[in-house]
Amino acid sequence: MNDGKVSPVGYCSPWELCPDCGGVRLLPNREPCQRCGDTGLVRRENPCPGHATPEEARAHYKEYLLDYARYDGTIARAKYPCEVCGEYTDRFAQTYHGGLHILCDAHRNREGLAQVLVVGDMISSS
Repeated sequence: MNDGKVSPVGYCSPWELCPDCGGVRLLPNREPCQRCGDTGLVRRENPCPGHATPEEARAHYKEYLLDYARYDGTIARAKYPCEVCGEYTDRFAQTYHGGLHILCDAHRNREGLAQVLVVGDMISSS
């Protein structure tokens, strides 16, 4: 939710990053993107039809977060227990919306993140 308006996110959104420019806009010395008109977004060819239950919607968003997560984070000068096994590590995975999860080398992958990632009902800025 943003300013009282509810919008679908992730794979449920009717929009996706432009495949021609990758959503990168306003870079110097670059020709304007013809496909998206420099908005960085295009309509999905096969938009999500919606979900019968909140659980299905959360599972679909979780797939999106797992697909776009980064698994290369390092914490400077500190170690914390892995959220899966408890082994101390200075590594983490990060989801697209900024969630950090401390994961050791054995669990810092899609399967490890899937074990600890919880998707709620709503992300809101207001």
